[in-house]
Amino acid sequence: MGIVRLYLVVYLLFTTLTVYGQTTASPVGLVFEGANMGSSSVNQQKAYEAIKSGVKWVTLGAVWAASEEHAPTSTCQPANGPHCYYGPRMQAYHNYDFTLLDNYVSQFVASGVQIYMRVEGWHPMWAGGQPCEGFDACNGYSGAIMSDHYTTFKDAVYDLTYNMATRYGNQVAAWRIWGEPNSWAFSPQVLEDGWWTNEFMRLIQFPAHDALTTVLPGARTIGPALAAVGANGNDGSSCDAWGHCMNWLSDWTDSMLRYFDTYFSTFSITSYPSDANIVQNAVGNVWNKMVALGKQRPIWVDEFNFTTSSNGAGGGARAVTPRLNLQTAYSSYSTT
Repeated sequence: MGIVRLYLVVYLLFTTLTVYGQTTASPVGLVFEGANMGSSSVNQQKAYEAIKSGVKWVTLGAVWAASEEHAPTSTCQPANGPHCYYGPRMQAYHNYDFTLLDNYVSQFVASGVQIYMRVEGWHPMWAGGQPCEGFDACNGYSGAIMSDHYTTFKDAVYDLTYNMATRYGNQVAAWRIWGEPNSWAFSPQVLEDGWWTNEFMRLIQFPAHDALTTVLPGARTIGPALAAVGANGNDGSSCDAWGHCMNWLSDWTDSMLRYFDTYFSTFSITSYPSDANIVQNAVGNVWNKMVALGKQRPIWVDEFNFTTSSNGAGGGARAVTPRLNLQTAYSSYSTT
């Protein structure tokens, strides 16, 4: 079910040294998107190649539906998944399959490579009530969450995060829950208080944060991984599958920083640029928003070497220029 995709990620620390100090992380790492998909032999080879490259950290992207195909049951059902965990919120047993993810974790831990975990959709149909599963399937409705499934969905998010935090614990340096919520990937059918941003927090971030901090009180979180959809890295509007639309910078970024900043110790965006200047502009816009609100923090950039139409080979080959530019272009943001 799917192919593991690798791409570069940039971690940027836009702060005064007297406030936050030097970053200790390597600024560029690799993401294994769909790390719980594919085949064990292929994934093992990809991990070996990453380790051989000398990379210092990786992000493992775990697609929820690939780990939990079946709804929880009253007792463990090994035929539904080999890794059975009780869910405190749903008060039932979740039958997960973490086999492929376990293989990556063991390889990278043994080699001293730091791990970041990314839990994301698509979500299983039993959790969201949507008509199908799969990347960009059903004309985008695979990211839909039906309103009659809201309680099931948020409770299942809690249990998934709780059980993954229990399983991997301190082997994971930081966690990111969901990606690009300002798109079809997060499509709640009804906005109960009229705000798409608030539904994201209520259905995903609140339960996930509660679960993480219950198991790992000092857990570091990265998010909300907003898609920087505007032209040339500027503001722009995006919509979910139901036609709920908001701007990524003036609405989403502003709301996440203004009202929910404690949930994202590192702020993240995703970008699919044709050149590095677009990424620089998008990050600069986020930084300016942070300064205006007094909410400065590190910024994490995902998928900066991919356009929306590029494949792994094309994106990877074109990553060299953005990587070189991004490591040198931000000294002007280091003080306020």
